[in-house]
Amino acid sequence: MSYGCYVHIPFCEGQKCPYCGFFSVPYSAYMADDYIPALLEQARRSSSPESDTLYIGGGTPSCLTATQLETLLVGLQKILPLSSNAEITVELNPENVSEDLATLLFHCGATRVSLGAQSLVQRQLSVLGRKHTAERTITALNILKRNSFLTSIDLIFGVPGQQLEEWDATINRAIELDPDHISIYCLSFEEGTPFAYALRKGLIAPVGSEKEHKMFYSAREKLMTAGYEHYEISNFSKPGKSSKHNTKYWTGEGYIGIGAGAHSYIQGPPRWIRMSVVSNVHSFLRRIDSAEQLWDFVESLDLPKRVAEFLMLRLRLLEGFSVEDVARCLPELDAIHFVDLLRPLESAQRLIHDSGRIRIPPELLFVSDSVILACVHVTESYVRQVALKHRNISDDIDMAEYISNFRGADEPGPQK
Repeated sequence: MSYGCYVHIPFCEGQKCPYCGFFSVPYSAYMADDYIPALLEQARRSSSPESDTLYIGGGTPSCLTATQLETLLVGLQKILPLSSNAEITVELNPENVSEDLATLLFHCGATRVSLGAQSLVQRQLSVLGRKHTAERTITALNILKRNSFLTSIDLIFGVPGQQLEEWDATINRAIELDPDHISIYCLSFEEGTPFAYALRKGLIAPVGSEKEHKMFYSAREKLMTAGYEHYEISNFSKPGKSSKHNTKYWTGEGYIGIGAGAHSYIQGPPRWIRMSVVSNVHSFLRRIDSAEQLWDFVESLDLPKRVAEFLMLRLRLLEGFSVEDVARCLPELDAIHFVDLLRPLESAQRLIHDSGRIRIPPELLFVSDSVILACVHVTESYVRQVALKHRNISDDIDMAEYISNFRGADEPGPQK
């Protein structure tokens, strides 16, 4: 099974968006000139297995100069063992897209662009602190289409003060623009962000779970009616146009992270390992120069954690999982018995088991966390017994807390 490769560009132009909790620093041409060669050096040292996806994310990759982007893309494709038909995605901000940039990316091998639109209503863009206008997103998307890219746009709902009519207007407009892929994310107030501070001070207020629920299902109905397939809780695509790279996260496939703050997942057996690179650009550059260890976190996942992650990630997919998936990803378990333990949740109509697959009913997708935690609870005793038998348990932790922490660290979210 091929791996994916994620490359983190931690730079943003000017002030960081007030909702963004991802690692980033202000763009510096001098620092970026040092950072790009360091990324390529890490790639050389990584001994990466063959990959069929390459994802350049951030931060804001499009704040790099044309020369920096070209050096990075061409260099990575020379160093990494990418398959001939690899999906190569670059995140871009609408205000940075031009004919020249699109031409450069196309000739450098990029096949897909994820555009950080976030909204197509100007008032919402202002609340979110975005620099571009709704019209600029339309222009950017048209440029990318003319240059034969697969296109994806990110949209955020649950923005303070947002009305259902404004969200519907964004979705309707997005459908008219006809991108290949649309991601919708409910705004979260990440600790340490200006939005979280404003929330604590009472300067802004969440729209509320009832309105968020209506926004999610209104978007889902409109997108599916327009021919988009709902394949993951937050993601919709035209047939055959789903994100191959992000699907690796949800199906538990391995991926290599390159750059400051990037995460890697080494898929077992015999060991399943999660690692992250130091989240500091200066430390990253120093460690590259001195050939020091880049990882500031390495964890060998025990069986209970792997089961929790399997349930959390697989059940985000509309197709769910099969007995065969359990047997392949969790070989220590009796897969049939594990699935049988979930039967009470089927009886309670919190899971569906049909055509050999277990999945969350559509009407519970927006409250999927509670279903996933219930799945962990009903299987926990059996999983611990097997883990103790195989001596594959590291510590006694609260699995609900573990899932919450894991989601905050690794789950794909709105573009920065």
